[in-house]
Amino acid sequence: MNRKMEGIRNRFGALALLSALAMIFGLMVPTLGSMGPEAPKLPESAADEKIEDDLRRIFETEGEAEFLVLFSDEADTSAAFGMSDWEERGRFVYETLTRHAEKTQAEVISDLDAMDADYESYWIVNSLLVTGTATTASTLAAHSEVESIVHATDFRIPLPEEAEPVNRVQATEWGLDAINIPQVWDQYGVTGEDIVVGVIDTGAQWDHPALINSYRGNDDGDVDHDYNWYDPSRTCGDPSPEPCDQDGHGTSVTGTVTGDDGGANQIGVAPGAKWISAMGCDLGEDCSFDALFGAGQWMAAPTDTDGNNPDPDMRPHILNNSWGGQVAGDWYLEMINNWIAFGMFPQFASGNNDGCGAAASPGHYAQSYSAGAFDINGNLYFGSARGPSDFDGGIKPNISAPGVAVRSSVPGGGYDSKTGTSMASPHVAGTVAVLWSAAPALIGDIEGTKAILNQTAIDTENLACGGEPGNNNVWGEGKLDALAAIEALPDDPPPTTTTTTTPPATSSTTTTPPTTSTTEAPTSTTVPPTTEPEPGEHIGFDDVPDDHLFHDDIIWLAEEGITYGCNPPKNTLFCPSESVTRGQMAAFLTRTFDL
Repeated sequence: MNRKMEGIRNRFGALALLSALAMIFGLMVPTLGSMGPEAPKLPESAADEKIEDDLRRIFETEGEAEFLVLFSDEADTSAAFGMSDWEERGRFVYETLTRHAEKTQAEVISDLDAMDADYESYWIVNSLLVTGTATTASTLAAHSEVESIVHATDFRIPLPEEAEPVNRVQATEWGLDAINIPQVWDQYGVTGEDIVVGVIDTGAQWDHPALINSYRGNDDGDVDHDYNWYDPSRTCGDPSPEPCDQDGHGTSVTGTVTGDDGGANQIGVAPGAKWISAMGCDLGEDCSFDALFGAGQWMAAPTDTDGNNPDPDMRPHILNNSWGGQVAGDWYLEMINNWIAFGMFPQFASGNNDGCGAAASPGHYAQSYSAGAFDINGNLYFGSARGPSDFDGGIKPNISAPGVAVRSSVPGGGYDSKTGTSMASPHVAGTVAVLWSAAPALIGDIEGTKAILNQTAIDTENLACGGEPGNNNVWGEGKLDALAAIEALPDDPPPTTTTTTTPPATSSTTTTPPTTSTTEAPTSTTVPPTTEPEPGEHIGFDDVPDDHLFHDDIIWLAEEGITYGCNPPKNTLFCPSESVTRGQMAAFLTRTFDL
């Protein structure tokens, strides 16, 4: 028996060994169940249990509804996390997801065609958006490959408040100064070059003086909106040939990411980056389900303005989502997991709902990175939604950024000030753009990027909603500090071929949250930039002090080479409060048992 196995036996006993083996074989079972040419249909009683109660009530009162058919079998995109080439990674994930959706949805689509039903197929989330009756839903639920059928709920933009502008001393806005981004520009000469930020919102005025130069569709005056703009609901026309914004929210958010008119209006965190836009919020202040799904899928493989000829090479690096709602379940989690598989950073607003446990979905998922808001004096915005997450109990928001009286672009070519976490989120998205521009090896490394943002945020204690002084449900990890984040980058970033980031957790698309554990555990399977630590070699982590409850266990795992750390290439952090994903668990078990 090797030393690692002997240590495990001595430390945990035979019961732990059997439990681990059970986990391994338990994870294998679903793949066996997916074999066979055609999935059987279930008895009617069992099938109807898949239809959520809210949808049943709507059928009873309205007769017909728009609903989402979710499939239990998710595609395996784990190989993408070992791909260093951006285009190769994108093409692999796109081909994997589209082929998987085509295969698993075939029998259900056959039934829909036979019923002459109205439906839309999606591959970014293995699902079908259907308009139909209770009979339609029951017929589809009878397919064993269908996991659940849920009502397609509309969402809202966290409504920003109009705000009086603050006094400006120089061309940059107070929010930019608050996160120290001007110092980054001056000292490091990086403003987001070669990075693209996708904005899912109400659209944008593409030719606004502060936005036109950073719009990817504008190549020195040669304008092409294909692959740079998408309007799934045809709100701006049918066809919708160019970006528009009938609300103004998206134009403001986009301005905070990249805005700069070259003069007195330097409003964006990353003026050297490019932006593209998809209208996910197509009903004024509301965001329809189909628009959000269409926009989210388009970002992973942009198309021409007619929605044809998808190309994952054209996907953005970062996605800003200044929208959300109080909706239970994991309805958008698969979308975010697949964005991460594509290498895109999922940035969200925490929401404008006062009180503990009010963090908005989908920003409340562990995989999402959400922003709370503060004002020019460093005080918390009273409406900044707080955690814990009502999905998994995790800390939310993740970080806080300027969000009160933020001056930015508005339709018509002008400027105005708004307040809300919608304004805070693009400060974070812009900062990630600058980080990835400064350190291309970090592109696509979502967990590594989060670790840097978390490590360098300015701790702000408030335990009113729980948490710890340096990471709580009011401020998250603290106030965003772009300069400190840049300074935390390795002096000589390793090439992207030296690291492999693990995939996020997958989840069956049900409306019941998974069981959570209070046991803190390792969260990263990042491969060290040189060699793995030798068994028995002592390793320490900055965020695991000697008096940490699980200090000895964590250090033992590191010394045995089972875990390395969560902020490659330094791996000075362990991230003890983060969740363990299925992919990471597989890596831990593989290392543990030398499989």
